[in-house]
Amino acid sequence: MKNQILTFLLLFVATAAIAQADSDDKTRLRGSWGIVEMAKDEDLAMSLDPQKQQKIIDDAWVQDSVMMLEMGMNKAMLTKNMEEQSELLSKVTFVFDKKGKVTVSPNDGVSADVFSPYTLNEAKKELTIEEENGDKLVYNYLITDNELILKRESDMLIFKRKSTINKH
Repeated sequence: MKNQILTFLLLFVATAAIAQADSDDKTRLRGSWGIVEMAKDEDLAMSLDPQKQQKIIDDAWVQDSVMMLEMGMNKAMLTKNMEEQSELLSKVTFVFDKKGKVTVSPNDGVSADVFSPYTLNEAKKELTIEEENGDKLVYNYLITDNELILKRESDMLIFKRKSTINKH
């Protein structure tokens, strides 16, 4: 009888721990998130960190300056363009609610918000967002209280919880 009680208690504790772990990602995901970095093929493509953004600009100029000059673009124009893109990026908000909907708000005064259902498969660490056209975007994710990293194929998005973006 003692062994049965002990086994039951161990199963109960293990089940409670698993349930708690499962709810942690769902709980952490809820709220407002802002994109702070984007990467393609492991190379940083956009960052709200001024030093990282300057390195992206410098690298792009080294790699593509001849082509850009032929198109009539100098480094100052490239820098301005990248700063404008970063400004737009900094306004975008993803809000995940507890009912399984994500609202993507451009906050640009022009574009409309997009509402999409999402599902979280915590066992596989996958977040699936269904687009308006029915396509499903499946991301592998890592999440902490203040950071969310989404990876899909060669793309990576790094988010910070909106309340913490300006604190770094």
